[in-house]
Amino acid sequence: MMKTKIISTIAAVFFCFNMYSQWINFNDETDFRIVISNVADNDDPNAVDDQEKDLAVGDFDNDSFMDLVVVRKAPFSNPGPKTDLLFMNRNGVLVDQTDIYAPEFLSNQSDSRDVICIDVNNNGWLDLFVISTFGDQPQLYINQGNDLGGNWLGFVDESSTRLPIVTVNIIQFCAGWGGDLTGNGFADLYMINYDGSGLALDVLFINDGTGHFTEESQSRMGDLRNSSFGTGVEFHDVDNDGDLDIVKNLGLNNIPPFNTKGAIVLFNNGDGSFTNFYKLPGDDSYMFTAGDLDDNGMLDFYIVDDNRDYVDVVTGFDVDQSLTVTQEFLQTNRTDEFGGNVKMIDLDGDGDLDVGLSSVDTDLPPCETGQNRRFIIFENEGDHSGDLIHPYGSDMNDWNLSTYDHDYIDINSDGFMDIILGTCDGYKIFMQEPILSIENPDFGDTIHIYPNPNNGVMNVTIDAVNSTYVTMELFTINGRLLTTISHDTVLSNVLKVDLDLRHFIKTGMYFLKLTTNNGTVTKKIIIE
Repeated sequence: MMKTKIISTIAAVFFCFNMYSQWINFNDETDFRIVISNVADNDDPNAVDDQEKDLAVGDFDNDSFMDLVVVRKAPFSNPGPKTDLLFMNRNGVLVDQTDIYAPEFLSNQSDSRDVICIDVNNNGWLDLFVISTFGDQPQLYINQGNDLGGNWLGFVDESSTRLPIVTVNIIQFCAGWGGDLTGNGFADLYMINYDGSGLALDVLFINDGTGHFTEESQSRMGDLRNSSFGTGVEFHDVDNDGDLDIVKNLGLNNIPPFNTKGAIVLFNNGDGSFTNFYKLPGDDSYMFTAGDLDDNGMLDFYIVDDNRDYVDVVTGFDVDQSLTVTQEFLQTNRTDEFGGNVKMIDLDGDGDLDVGLSSVDTDLPPCETGQNRRFIIFENEGDHSGDLIHPYGSDMNDWNLSTYDHDYIDINSDGFMDIILGTCDGYKIFMQEPILSIENPDFGDTIHIYPNPNNGVMNVTIDAVNSTYVTMELFTINGRLLTTISHDTVLSNVLKVDLDLRHFIKTGMYFLKLTTNNGTVTKKIIIE
């Protein structure tokens, strides 16, 4: 614990600084945050939903509440088409309204393994691109927007008029992505082929500017479309040249032209064509995602590896040619088993990206919760380090469950990011616990912070303190506790404390929570 002396102009008092003394907590509110009514194809009739599932969130009806879509299939690498599900957010409750707003989810069963929420026709409404395996064609559900009365109309399957028929020899797609590759302002679509029997082919759909697509994989990619046991794909501007590159993962067979396995960057020439590639460090990668973990303006890649996870940290690049990458293994490994889907988000609101990982390898059973098969969260330590730590240590939490997929969703729109898990037998919703509270608003009139805004140096004055203790807690905007300043006895009428918090904060908004015998109040601080 680091101790710092704080100077008081009224009385000499000593405080203790406890940096990062706790991290965010989540409460299980599944019972009253989700309503499920359209699952009728379980293997176990007593389960809520025991099928393999992939999750994605978005505000589908543009009401400022985040909704949820779930695509489903038989577990693991087994064919078994299932119905998909649509949950609409109704005042903080995810309500299964598949039959009302996406009835074709129930009639068009498929082996769906991924879903992308993306506006393909630029009308301001999110559409759904569903990627299926085991011979199924992809599906494109177009958001119908509102009628003249302002009532949302839901989704309609317009695949037959908007998507070309996929004609590759083996249709076994595992994942997809969407984004503007050509620079025309409209989203293109990509599917990576999961077939591991030899050389397989990925598929690239190009948007003509109206939300209709043509298949242009060969003409734009050539043999860079080659795949084998392709498990993941994402679009990112990896070399900061203003266009989206394709990053994909290959798991088997060392196919040409790559002649290796692992995560591959395909550089965009600027017009949606691809010539050069770069192999990221690591040979047994299974899943990945990308984000700027160390705040240096360049993307980093979290790699879920069959052996031990690591981060490929990008430190430089030669545009459209190569990257300079440092492979950094985690201080604490994820588990001792194969992993699954990985996603980044600023979970605690401190300005850097944290990482969540689902535990289940969707190829290999079992799906069961245990020490080595559980959803976990890594906290980004920040300070531009990008270091990922396990903030809960060896403690097991309620959310450490065996999980096919997960996503982040602010269900109740309180500004705190919540988590939904697609578990072995259903769903779990964990609401982030807000730390900030105001128990006595009148007490706030006795608290003064000057100057505010400031650069991290300020003085705090408490009038008529007369308390057996004073505690000050500094929080990020989303409730992450950064430090605690405390003292047992302060009996003077006025307490003035000079604070220098520059070590803990950077530019932005923070909250200072003060607690005495007289009550609790939270004050906003702006750091410039």
